[in-house]
Amino acid sequence: MNSLVRIFTFLSVLFLLASCKNDIRNKYVGDWQFVIEMRKINADSIGQFCQDTVCYIGEICKTSNDKEIEIRYTEEHSISLYLDELGKLYGFPTTYCNGKFDNENKIYLYLRWGGLGGNVTHVINGTRKP
Repeated sequence: MNSLVRIFTFLSVLFLLASCKNDIRNKYVGDWQFVIEMRKINADSIGQFCQDTVCYIGEICKTSNDKEIEIRYTEEHSISLYLDELGKLYGFPTTYCNGKFDNENKIYLYLRWGGLGGNVTHVINGTRKP
């Protein structure tokens, strides 16, 4: 009887260890300080150009998808991206967009949308809050 309990305990521990995945997203979630350079170019007959730099305390959090994070870099702006096992970001909304984690405490994103001569660009540098 005692050996059955030991075997059951051993198998239970093995099952628990095997079912626990190391979630790479844990390295990056938390509060972040973002510096965002925003540009808007409208190349119609008026030819508007707006540029602003914003500092914002945002966050990176997990989503319900086990490979996805949400980066909330201003009150009005966020982006959901996928994160592979090596910490590489993918799933950007356009081919112009890119970004990466330099390490667990620094992120760089280049986001650009638009067409027909006009566009919106967000250049984002983030640093994890201590």
